[in-house]
Amino acid sequence: MPPAVVNRLNEALNEISAMPDVVDRMRKTLFIEPATSTPAVFHTLVEKELVKWREIGKTLKVGD
Repeated sequence: MPPAVVNRLNEALNEISAMPDVVDRMRKTLFIEPATSTPAVFHTLVEKELVKWREIGKTLKVGD
């Protein structure tokens, strides 16, 4: 995806995540705190999660 598109989507999601009604709904229905981030931070999070879940899959012999 082009970086300009990624950045614009990130800006929009951060704006939405800061709206009081969205924050309230996420807390009440999903029991989570909305968080803002950057594409780079999100990429790092996904990479760490992939490593973790691949290891769990190997341990449990999922996907063999």
